[in-house]
Amino acid sequence: IICLIIYLSCQNQKKLNITVIIKLGGARMINYLSSKFISICLEEKIIDVDSDIYKYGFESILSSYLCIAIVLFTGIFIKYKLIAFFYLLIFYFIRKYSGGYHCDSYLKCIIWTDFIFILSVIMIDNLNYELLIPLCIVCSIFSIKKAPICHFNKPFTNSQRKIFKQKYCHIIYILLSLGIISTFLYPLLSKLIFVIIIINAFLMKKGEQKNEKRITKICG
Repeated sequence: IICLIIYLSCQNQKKLNITVIIKLGGARMINYLSSKFISICLEEKIIDVDSDIYKYGFESILSSYLCIAIVLFTGIFIKYKLIAFFYLLIFYFIRKYSGGYHCDSYLKCIIWTDFIFILSVIMIDNLNYELLIPLCIVCSIFSIKKAPICHFNKPFTNSQRKIFKQKYCHIIYILLSLGIISTFLYPLLSKLIFVIIIINAFLMKKGEQKNEKRITKICG
């Protein structure tokens, strides 16, 4: 995406100030790049309306890419690059249908995602199957009962909720089966699956509590 912005800028004979981008960092960097991207797209007539929807969409995509890049970098740095890849893959499919806690800013989201990955690695290294499996089963039952946890600003319809719950149940059953099978073939992957299910259940609970606090605040 950044390369696309640079390319369009050069085509338009307007270079990005890379020094400014580096100094900004975090959320301000995402905001800066998003604004620049929308500005260039308007000038190139790729879009014809300066809409906040485009800006929000681009910020979300860029934030997601940054989360992925930082987790992969962390995985390489701590020599868990394969685990980092599977963490992103499994966590994406679970979160897509379970919902749960959402951070209030892009910077917090990036930090939380990397923190959860590091926490997952710590749990994998220090917890045994005697503790992981029972805890995973309890968390699986809890998450299946609660799923999906909708975003406060994007409530589900009854039909959407039913579809998401069914898909989430299927994913959990598949992951539990894969986790049990890989116990004998690839223990690290097995533990990662169990740990992600556990952590995701806590994130769902945290998301539910956040929604309840917002409702209480509005009603109160």
